[in-house]
Amino acid sequence: PDLTFSITLNTCLSGGSPLGFRPSHETCLMRNMSSPDFCVVCLEGMWTNLLSRMHLIDSVQVNPSNNGQSVKVVLNAVLLAQLRKGGPLPGEKYTVTWIQGATVVTDLADKFLWELPEGSARGEWRVRLEYSTSEVRYDPKNYLTSVATFKI
Repeated sequence: PDLTFSITLNTCLSGGSPLGFRPSHETCLMRNMSSPDFCVVCLEGMWTNLLSRMHLIDSVQVNPSNNGQSVKVVLNAVLLAQLRKGGPLPGEKYTVTWIQGATVVTDLADKFLWELPEGSARGEWRVRLEYSTSEVRYDPKNYLTSVATFKI
């Protein structure tokens, strides 16, 4: 969709009385079924509405190696951004932060798969997955962030 057009306030009327405002008049698919795109306000609303009902993290798999010397961890997430087939759309990105105990492990930044020696991997872990997209400019309830905890 073209996100460069302007947003205006158009009065919604019910029986001649003002009911509220719409961000566009005839340029949004939500109002005009022959329009090819949703306006930026409706797109943002659909993203936050959808993400309020789900988590971006599907699972975290912890697998010891065959010899027990190391541990492989896999973050399974919704197929957006870098995980999207065909690559990310313009303006979208996942940011992955791995936290062991209270320490951010910077060497694992933005990794969905990693392997460490069992001794250094042992402990309480938290992974934070943040999705950013140009279609959502404001996320006060952190719907675009998911957190999972696990122990090794």
